[in-house]
Amino acid sequence: LTIAKNLSGMYFKLSASIQRSCFTRDSSFNQGSGKERNSFKMNRLNNIKGAIFDLDGTILDTNGLWIDVDRVFFEKRGIEMPADYPDRVSTMDFYAAARYTIERFDLPDTPSQLLEEWKSLTVKVYSEKVRLTPGAGEYLKKLDNNGVKLGVATSALPELFVPALKNNGIYDIFSALTSTAEVGKGKECPEVYLETAKKLGLKPNECAVFEDVYLGVKSAKSAGFLTVWIRDHTSLSNPTDDYADADIKISSFLTDIFK
Repeated sequence: LTIAKNLSGMYFKLSASIQRSCFTRDSSFNQGSGKERNSFKMNRLNNIKGAIFDLDGTILDTNGLWIDVDRVFFEKRGIEMPADYPDRVSTMDFYAAARYTIERFDLPDTPSQLLEEWKSLTVKVYSEKVRLTPGAGEYLKKLDNNGVKLGVATSALPELFVPALKNNGIYDIFSALTSTAEVGKGKECPEVYLETAKKLGLKPNECAVFEDVYLGVKSAKSAGFLTVWIRDHTSLSNPTDDYADADIKISSFLTDIFK
């Protein structure tokens, strides 16, 4: 499971053809010097009306947890977990990740059986042990105090992320919660972000999307959102070319937002 993030967010990197079908605009930087662009985009970030957050790896510190859960899942079946598996399922909803896992490893399980097993392996940990990433709580409270509307766009199941948000005292700070299962598409397409913005009563160009998954950054940017990439150093799929497609790139809320 890093089924991981997306049991709360399972790691899936889709084919280039699928990615292209979801992206409608060039997300490259076109004007001005790098310094000028960064200054302009940071000013935009300071003036947003809405902020939409991924959960696993972005504001919930779950990356190491998912590696352990995936390992247990495969060891139970006598299968060595392939190195590419976590990233292969990272943008998928649970059901899609279950189908992929069954097909790839020729498992006798049904998707529903895998979902129940994954939930049983993680629900207690999410409700009791998962903590916020460094600086995330402070930044969320700062945005809320400044009148910014807050939303969640996640591949996680509500049974997992709702207890985690409540246990960390931030559940009530969000005005909109949306999962990829709700919109029927993974984060390689922007629907989960668009639906969250709609719930907030805002347009994409009035919101910033905070993500640690590369495909999420690309799809959110294609829909007109300001994108902030919180780099997930455990992900193999994230490019190493200075977070190329993100408008703003940070390593953590603590070091790059609260300087």
